[in-house]
Amino acid sequence: MKLVVGLGNPGQKYADTRHNFGFMVLDQLRSQLSLSQWQEKFAGLLVKTNQIVLLQPQTFVNRSGESVGLCARFFQLSPEQIIVVHDDLDLALGQIKIKQGGSSAGHHGIDSIDEVIGADYWRLRLGIGRDEDAERFVLRPFSQSELIEVSQVVDRAVTNLLEWLNDAKQKN
Repeated sequence: MKLVVGLGNPGQKYADTRHNFGFMVLDQLRSQLSLSQWQEKFAGLLVKTNQIVLLQPQTFVNRSGESVGLCARFFQLSPEQIIVVHDDLDLALGQIKIKQGGSSAGHHGIDSIDEVIGADYWRLRLGIGRDEDAERFVLRPFSQSELIEVSQVVDRAVTNLLEWLNDAKQKN
């Protein structure tokens, strides 16, 4: 079993913000795989199949580790079986990077997860660009001109996740 986590903040107020890039990707993945509706569990929204669990923590980004830890412990998953999809200020909008482990680079949601399960999980980093006021920038919605690129990034991120999930199945 593999756990795919998308980071974001709950509520309509944050729906289209940069910090919710992870939620956007998981919504698209759930739809593309024709999975059931989200259910509330582990302080998050969850969809489960026999092979994968999708999780959108509802604890706000900075406390994502609470939800991820509850879910990972329940399903007895090691960090190597987990991938976290999140926004990244150090990458330009449109860039995607996948890697295992590493530092949080100041992302408080990643810090929170690191504290609970360690840092050896996979990360699918989605570039949002950088602004001088990072805290306000991540909570700002994407502009109309950025939305086309955002849609393309979401599609590419889903493709990356499907490849990661298929790779993981072959190694089991």
